[in-house]
Amino acid sequence: MENRMVTIQPFLPSARDATDLSFVFSGGDIDFMLGLALIERVACDAATLRYKMTLGRMVNFGVPLDVLRKQFHHDHRTLRNWARGMTSRDPDEMARIFGGRGAPGKACDALRVYVRRRWDELAGSCRDFRQRLAAEVKQYFDVELSGEWLRQLHLDGGAAVVVKEEPPQRGPAEMDAEPEPQAIPSVIPAPATEPSPVDASSSPVLSASELMAAAPLPMALTRASGCSSDEIASSGMTTSSNRSPELPMRAAPPLGSRPVGAVPELSHHVGQVLFAPFLAQALPGDPIVAAASRRWLGQTLQGAVNVEQTKNLCLDDLARFTGVPGLCHRGQREEIWALARSPVDVPLALLAANARIVRHGPLDDDVFYYDPHSKEYTGEAPLPKGWCGRIHGVAKVIHLDCLHTRDGDPCFVQHFDNYLDLRDRVVLVLERFSELFPLERRRGRTLVIDRGIYGADAFDNVLRRGDHIVTWEKGYARDGWRDDAPAAWFSFIRHRNDTGDLLTYQVELQEAPWRRDPRFRRIVVRAANPDNVVADLAILCSDKGMSAVEAVLLMLTRWLQENDFKYLDRHFGFMQIITYAMECYARLDPPPPDRPADSVEFRKLAIQARKQRGNLQKKLLDRENAEDALRRARADATDAGRQEAVLNQQLDTRRRQDPVSAGQPDQLKLRHLEALEDQVMQARRRQAKARRGITKLEVRLAALASQISEAKTECDRLRNMLDLVIRDDSRLRLLIQAECQRPDLRPKAVMDCFKITARNIFIRLLELYRQHYDNRRDDHVILRQLTRSSGVLRLANGQLVIGLWHCAELPPST
Repeated sequence: MENRMVTIQPFLPSARDATDLSFVFSGGDIDFMLGLALIERVACDAATLRYKMTLGRMVNFGVPLDVLRKQFHHDHRTLRNWARGMTSRDPDEMARIFGGRGAPGKACDALRVYVRRRWDELAGSCRDFRQRLAAEVKQYFDVELSGEWLRQLHLDGGAAVVVKEEPPQRGPAEMDAEPEPQAIPSVIPAPATEPSPVDASSSPVLSASELMAAAPLPMALTRASGCSSDEIASSGMTTSSNRSPELPMRAAPPLGSRPVGAVPELSHHVGQVLFAPFLAQALPGDPIVAAASRRWLGQTLQGAVNVEQTKNLCLDDLARFTGVPGLCHRGQREEIWALARSPVDVPLALLAANARIVRHGPLDDDVFYYDPHSKEYTGEAPLPKGWCGRIHGVAKVIHLDCLHTRDGDPCFVQHFDNYLDLRDRVVLVLERFSELFPLERRRGRTLVIDRGIYGADAFDNVLRRGDHIVTWEKGYARDGWRDDAPAAWFSFIRHRNDTGDLLTYQVELQEAPWRRDPRFRRIVVRAANPDNVVADLAILCSDKGMSAVEAVLLMLTRWLQENDFKYLDRHFGFMQIITYAMECYARLDPPPPDRPADSVEFRKLAIQARKQRGNLQKKLLDRENAEDALRRARADATDAGRQEAVLNQQLDTRRRQDPVSAGQPDQLKLRHLEALEDQVMQARRRQAKARRGITKLEVRLAALASQISEAKTECDRLRNMLDLVIRDDSRLRLLIQAECQRPDLRPKAVMDCFKITARNIFIRLLELYRQHYDNRRDDHVILRQLTRSSGVLRLANGQLVIGLWHCAELPPST
């Protein structure tokens, strides 16, 4: 053998706490030395696995990264990655790390397909769709991807995936203990095309039959809903992933199933399942509008009555029970505007669906309460002003003309500014409201309305359509009751806090034709409350087929509608303004129907004439008061003169009868004489004061006579000018000239229809709850907490078990 001299040169130091370990360079090789013993020799070839593993050991031994980077020219991230691969227990992970850039990644085919499809679904619906997609990938595939790599996967079909961080590993015991997850069945049928992958933000929904099987509800549920449980279960609407040609907005994607196994899973908004049967009934036929209804009804029933309040909800969990994915704030606003601008009449479609869940609604009754609900607008836009009943004054207002059923359930709403009066709006409202009825029942409705419609023209417009009116007689002087005429009597009962807490009202009535208009009956009523306080009223009714008792009951129970306005405002945000977008009257297309109005010149002259008449009335009143004061002053002066004469006579008589000696004065007589002299002086001063007042009042009356003459002349002049000026003008032209605007109420119309439907869904469930909890003091509060509570989901024996977590502390009886 040939002997060779090998030069051994210490190469790299090891960590401080391992002084016996060292790496030396020997002829192009790396030797791992333990003391003087050679443990391993590795060739300096960057393509070999042993070389990479050796550099990984160096990092783990504590060799500084800067030294290794300068010596071997590798990036410090690559060195750390090799070091992590040496400590990994996962063979696949080690193969990926040491395999280099050509190593197979963890982006399986399912992940690539999921990223491509889910990117298209989320893009445009929210601003943080990349973060949401990365979170979903992390949750379902245990792979953490950056937003840039998600974009590349979407563009090139998933050619490469870079893993940012090692996912947490589970031990064998944990993996063995976890059962195989199962999926919750969805209420939305699978589409004909290939379904989308699992979506964390669009979880499945339970159908009514599955809900009853998992968490049984009272059988009264189907009876109150007006359909069987099978009908409720079959009423779920199918969503579509295609765009509607009539509605420019993205449809809800087909839903996947979030796995739920035997291990209990916590979830928010589990109480939403209680609304499932009624929610299925209140969906329109259009799939796009139905998907939006699921989203907005779910958010409203969970307490988010506007877009900003959805930050208090967990939209991903709520989507599991509504069937549609949640949207960010921007996506929600875009959806509302898309619904508002749709060629489809979305509000009418929502109200038609709402009619299926209300009692005595357009589908089965013809008697409705009609009342406008006024909202004061406090913005800077120049809106037309009108009377606002909420503040009892004139302000910029928005009117919500609402119709309620005889049970107090809202079934229709239409929005106006103050351009049209209530007497003009009622015909427009009836024309639109009639579209909710079948063709054969679009006439003959009876409106129970307040005094705001009182007027011959308004009565004629309603009666000409074939409808009827029940209202109060305006200006009733309580003189219509006749003791010699026959009277009918009845009583009715109203519940207070429970079914046993009753209030009884006694009612007497007399009926006769109304002398002003024979088309109406006049019903004079004397109603006594439980405290025996009697109210004298007069009611007008044009419906010949309605009994007088029914007409009186409808008017006396109008508080149902008034109370519901307050209920809608407090719990559903009915009076909130959705948008502050405005429309100028000059650019309305088509323009609103014009109506006559007083011209600007006539109104200015009328204001001047009214002020001048008020000034004249004030001067006339001042003259009357001055004349009365003058008469009193003259009478006072005369009375003071007579009193002075009498006192002077008494003083002279006293002095003659009782002369006082200058040497020895009588003190008692002296005091009497002094008292008489004081009285004389007082009478003289009073007479002088009265004469001065007479002089001033005479001067005042002379000035008032001149002022009154001038005021009369000015009033006559203004009256003559009012007769000559043109009075009638176009109200639309005047508003355009004043640059007035009107609010764009289309988004609010859509939102208010959602809120009305949500209110009726909650009330239907409340009716069932009252069968078991007969206490109206707090049943709303308890049920509201129950429907907004979180809960636990788990599978047991093939059935989904739902447990609600009611966080409030209640008495055992409750």
